[in-house]
Amino acid sequence: MKFKRVTVLVILSFLLIMLMAGCKGKKVEVAWETKLNDTTLLKIDKETVSINEARLILLNYRNLYVNALGREIIGEAESDRDFEEYIRKIVLSELAKMKTMVVLAKERGIELTDEEITAADKAADVYYGGLSDEERDYIDLSKSEIAAIYKDYALAAKLYATLSGGVNAEVSDDDARVMIVQQIVVATKLLADKVSDKLANGADFTEVANVHSEVSSREFRLYRQDMSDVVYAALSTLNDGAISSCIKENDKFIFYHVISKIDRELTEENKLAIVRERAKAAFDDVYEDAVSNMNSTYNETLFNELLIEADVTCETSDFFSVFKKYFAKYAE
Repeated sequence: MKFKRVTVLVILSFLLIMLMAGCKGKKVEVAWETKLNDTTLLKIDKETVSINEARLILLNYRNLYVNALGREIIGEAESDRDFEEYIRKIVLSELAKMKTMVVLAKERGIELTDEEITAADKAADVYYGGLSDEERDYIDLSKSEIAAIYKDYALAAKLYATLSGGVNAEVSDDDARVMIVQQIVVATKLLADKVSDKLANGADFTEVANVHSEVSSREFRLYRQDMSDVVYAALSTLNDGAISSCIKENDKFIFYHVISKIDRELTEENKLAIVRERAKAAFDDVYEDAVSNMNSTYNETLFNELLIEADVTCETSDFFSVFKKYFAKYAE
């Protein structure tokens, strides 16, 4: 069974989407060994992750997927093994990133405030209080240990906010422009001339597209960052309802029908997305440099034991939603 990364964007936690997506460069280089103690799965410098902590995150990940995609995703034995391996790798990777961020935060003197510590304790109260007896027994973590995990995630979030907070938040309408358009794409100059003549004589754009275009005539969003300079120069001066002249690009001949020269709502959303990308880039520079100097070790024996048995019926999946509730300021 193949699990596409796009699914992660739909169902993963706020933190792993917002923070970890920024860590796109070098991975934490690790050595597999069995010298760690019987309960330590991962060590990043002086920071450690126990097998029970990893099991907590694994269980939440597994259930997030099941809730989003249906229980049949773990129905068959072979699919179950593929699914479990996929989730285990994600968990290990994200825990390594989070702990790397904790190390980096402490090196830079970044600490949680008393208010943030209290918020983490309250989050642990809520999450632990919502667990069944079976789930508590299976996870085998105390409320204070869960609070410590929340504090690590909060410190990682605070590091990200601190390092990315200085980026330029000004984005112009032109730089973030989102247009609503239709297009006609043809492969030859002869056909392009035919399309041009029909449009010049008042033919309906959609009807011409349905007859001649290689692509759908449906309206779609065209983002400035996806436009070449040639396309943007041709479209930026057109008003709503206008049809462009023929544009030759990538050996194709293209005509655009401008439905909306700038969709205000989508453009404002795109401005926020652009600022987030700038923030990720600023964070990546620091993170990648830190990763290259980190000493990291995994316990391979414990990793092989990091499994959720088929008969486990624990359904907890709100670890990250509880985190988001108490640390919503990092979602802004």
